[in-house]
This record gives sequence, structure tokens and C-alpha cells, in this order.
Amino acid sequence: EALKDPFWRIRDLAVQKVFDYDGEDFLKVEKALQQIIKNDPRTNVRASAILAVKNFLNPQNDILFREALNDTSNQVKAAALEALFTNNVQDASDLATKYSSVNDFNIFMAVSAYYSQNPVADNYQWFLEKLTDFEGFELYQGVTSLGAFLLKSDTQIIQKSVPYLKNKGLNESEWFVRLSAVRALSMLGDSVVEAETAMKDII
Repeated sequence: EALKDPFWRIRDLAVQKVFDYDGEDFLKVEKALQQIIKNDPRTNVRASAILAVKNFLNPQNDILFREALNDTSNQVKAAALEALFTNNVQDASDLATKYSSVNDFNIFMAVSAYYSQNPVADNYQWFLEKLTDFEGFELYQGVTSLGAFLLKSDTQIIQKSVPYLKNKGLNESEWFVRLSAVRALSMLGDSVVEAETAMKDII
């Protein structure tokens, strides 16, 4: 019943409570979430419902996720992209390319997660260009996403990234952004000695 509550925060919390639902009412819950994705007036609730349905791993929901790409909210579009990427749809790469130029943090996070799982050297420059648009907590998350991308990248790209990460670790005004850069260097230290050296220079 909480999924139908008139107060959107309660509906949103109710949706989040069934993110990993696998009880006997599975089909009933899935159907209720599908209706929320289509009809709920609040952006947050629609986006949460997409992420909940994504966890049900039902390929038939891909149609619903594709419809959500036409939503007026970038938050909802980002959730739909994340769901489609999770389901490994055949045109995932094309979708990532299409939305990579959208100037929105939520969509950046969805596309960057895909790029991190499917690293291509050319996408390193995309990360750097996008990160120039962010500051504060968004930059913190962006640098963290870059680190995840680099972990699966080849040695040449990792070496190329060290000066950028060192600069962030030394010069960013927000301590948590500096921390994210240091953490990235720490993770990359096993791959290239330059990253370990840069981390030691910072700390």
C-alpha cells in the first residue's frame, strides 16, 4: 500500500525497500513497479522504480526502459540507461555514444559506469572533458568513476592519467576530491610505478 501513498517520499522509500525483493509476491511487486515507472508524477519515484525493476533481471522490461529514455527527466533517463546497460542490450555501445554528449551529471554517471566496464582508450579524453564541468561532490564521484575506468584500461592510458590525478590530489580545494584522486592512484599503483610514486608525493 505504501507504493500508492499520496506523499512521494513514502512511495520512494517503499520502492527502495523492494530493490532486492524475491518473495512470493514477486510478480505482483514487479507489476506495481512497472505502473509506477509509467505513471508516477514524481521524477525520483520513477527513477527509483526503474532501478528496482532492473534488479529483477527480466529482459522483457527492456521495452519499458527504452520508453523511459523519452522521459522529460534526465534522472529517469539515466536510470533507464543503467538498467539497459545492466541487461547487456545489443545496442549498449550505441546508447552510450548517443548519451555521452548530454550535459547532465546523472547521465554522465550512467555512461561512465558503462565505459568503466567496457574500457576503450579513446574514452579517457571523454572523462577528462566531462570532469571539467563538475565541482564538489560531483567531481568527487567523477574522479572515482575515472579511477574505475582506469583500473581496466591498458598501461599506457594509466600512465597518461597519473599527472592529472596527481594534480587533483595536490591542488583541489575540497579534501574529498583530493582523497578520491589519491585513492585512484593507490589502486593503480599495482599497475604502474608512476601512480605509486605520485601517491607518495601527495601524502
